[in-house]
Amino acid sequence: MEDLKKLLAAATPGPWYVGHNELGDAQGPMSIWPDANMIGAIIARCGPQQPWQGWYEQPAHDAALIVAAINALPELLDRVERLEADMQVIAFGSRIVANADNTLSHVDWTREQLVEFARAALAKDATT
Repeated sequence: MEDLKKLLAAATPGPWYVGHNELGDAQGPMSIWPDANMIGAIIARCGPQQPWQGWYEQPAHDAALIVAAINALPELLDRVERLEADMQVIAFGSRIVANADNTLSHVDWTREQLVEFARAALAKDATT
């Protein structure tokens, strides 16, 4: 995860956009741009777009995937970080419940209830 964070920090800031080549026409490479208006330097090219040779769709699909992935990456990294922290809390809570002795007999929560509560909280977090 740290390597991805470093790569993301060093890359051209997002969001990125899919566009045609520098000439703005539908021939030539499908390109990835740092600006929706295709201003600035092209970040990457995804192969030729030559409709007469049947190569039109694949470069567009490739470029769309790259752009969607890079634009989603910051949020995905944040979610992974939050989920890892949540898992540490759940593991800690599970150990407390598993190691409870008579001094904790007043605790109403069982390990299963704690896990169920944690899963519900994680599911709720995943939808927000």
